[in-house]
Amino acid sequence: MSNTNNIILFPTLRNELEKAERESFELIHQQDYEQALEKLKFLLTHQISTYEIHISKLICLIKLNQLTDAEQFCENLLTDYNDSHYYDYLDYYIMILYETNKFPYIIDLINAEEKRSTIPDNFRKKFRDLYRLAYQMNSARSDELIAELHGAVKEDNHHRQWYIINKWKELNIDPPEMFLNLLKEKEIHPAIKTQIIELLIDSNFKSSVMVEKFGENHSIELKKLQKVSEHPIYLNTLQQLQNLEQENPTLYIQVKELLYQFSYIQYPKFYPTSDIIDVKNALILLGNENLSLPYGEMTNKNKVHDYVDLIKLSNELYLTICLD
Repeated sequence: MSNTNNIILFPTLRNELEKAERESFELIHQQDYEQALEKLKFLLTHQISTYEIHISKLICLIKLNQLTDAEQFCENLLTDYNDSHYYDYLDYYIMILYETNKFPYIIDLINAEEKRSTIPDNFRKKFRDLYRLAYQMNSARSDELIAELHGAVKEDNHHRQWYIINKWKELNIDPPEMFLNLLKEKEIHPAIKTQIIELLIDSNFKSSVMVEKFGENHSIELKKLQKVSEHPIYLNTLQQLQNLEQENPTLYIQVKELLYQFSYIQYPKFYPTSDIIDVKNALILLGNENLSLPYGEMTNKNKVHDYVDLIKLSNELYLTICLD
């Protein structure tokens, strides 16, 4: 009988579990992976957990093309670095990642493992070979995306540009020179420029970049720039809206979304700190308007209404691309 993790079993249940274990292995031999998997799940539910059962379940999940479940099961098995079968599970995990085209994850994972510990000789070469293959596939994918992006820019297809740059993020490699050039192009959607700037920040890009937005050119030092949701003016404005969360949660959700969309489109430019209250009032006014709610008197009416117009424009631009 397999390891029961010190659980006391009644004879009837013990016999049932022993039978399920035998049958699961027989079903795998007969290539009936669906039935075998049910038997193995039954065993694991009763905490009958051994290396043979773990590997058998992985084989079933892979054969049934349930790769997401196989990936998650491997991740659970890999939480214990001291498990004597750790590298066997890691081997399966890397192969599953390869099958699902998650090449950046393989690169990062193997790099991390090599830093964490000495990989045993019987796995080291295989892991390095898989690393090289993943790196080659990742590089090939980056070349494909750059070519696709050139086409999307030529066609002025903003939605396609947005999609491609999101796909680039998954590669986890440095942005190409082309991204810097797009920041200066008037025809590029402002949301895409924000997307590129935040990608550059995530990539620890330290140099200054030139950004064109709404006819203005800005020279930006990325090492000093926070992302939209981390910018002090954004956070201060959000803080000014906190009371709404208790008073009117629906309105709060509305104005919070409007603030983010407004900031995302205008970024990296922000309104001055002295205008935070005016922006807050504009957001609440527009939120009430969207929800058909009344709104009382305010100061600085002209400035507030100017911000209402700017927020509306930013909201329209955001929704044309980011939520499509």
